[in-house]
Amino acid sequence: MSDRHGGEPEPLSAALATITKDRAGRPAIPEEYFCQTCHFLVDVNSPEIAAWFEANRPDLHPLGPTLNCRCEDAADLEARRIQRKITNANLPKRELTGPLTFDNFDATLPGTAEMFDVVKAWADGTLAESFLTMIGITGSGKSHLLESAVAHLDSLGMSVRYERAEVMLNMLRHTFRDVEGDYGQDIQDVMDWYDSFDALIIDDIGANRATPWGEGYLYLMLDKRYADGRKVAIGTNIENAQEMEKAWGARIASRCFDRNSGIVKVLWSEANDYRKASL
Repeated sequence: MSDRHGGEPEPLSAALATITKDRAGRPAIPEEYFCQTCHFLVDVNSPEIAAWFEANRPDLHPLGPTLNCRCEDAADLEARRIQRKITNANLPKRELTGPLTFDNFDATLPGTAEMFDVVKAWADGTLAESFLTMIGITGSGKSHLLESAVAHLDSLGMSVRYERAEVMLNMLRHTFRDVEGDYGQDIQDVMDWYDSFDALIIDDIGANRATPWGEGYLYLMLDKRYADGRKVAIGTNIENAQEMEKAWGARIASRCFDRNSGIVKVLWSEANDYRKASL
């Protein structure tokens, strides 16, 4: 079973059984009572194990809960961890269609192949640029690919947050107002929370003119990731830097349409509105 002088180390359960053998020479806990996965006791409350403890090791009975199998707890913790990641990712529920992924994106549609390849490479980490600006008309597949990137990044163990620009800025604005009225979180805490994600994806940055307040906070988010070389992707229907400047200001335009630093990949989609084509 164990070799204290070389060879294979003894199993953790055998080591635990040895540790719990007292000086009076009372028996160690039988090996078959241990879980083969976590090496703690299978179930200290089972009639058989409880009877063995009572007959052979009453001194250990109070320790029962601390020796019990950890597998169910670990499974519960893992389930909660996964649920937290899903909640934090903030993807639309898509109850009718199911999650949007790279696997169910149709890259055979005209104009979609390059989009697919670039977004997939950005999510994989094989794209040289960390900042992705994806431009296309409504229905061209931008949101599908950005949501697919969220799922893919999550599968790689990265933390990721998906937001629609208007919803995100409204949330920040309400946080700011709450703080002014002595309620809620400090807005800097919220900004720091967004910055804590490995990747940030902001969809639907539209042509409607932003308020100076919204422009300022969006710039801070984008500029921080731009400067740090950390992952950020945006989806927009704004076709060029001039139009972006009119809607969101010169600073955001300079970041999203930077073609010289090697930090930003600007991707123009040539895809049509495939949703209209399917009607």
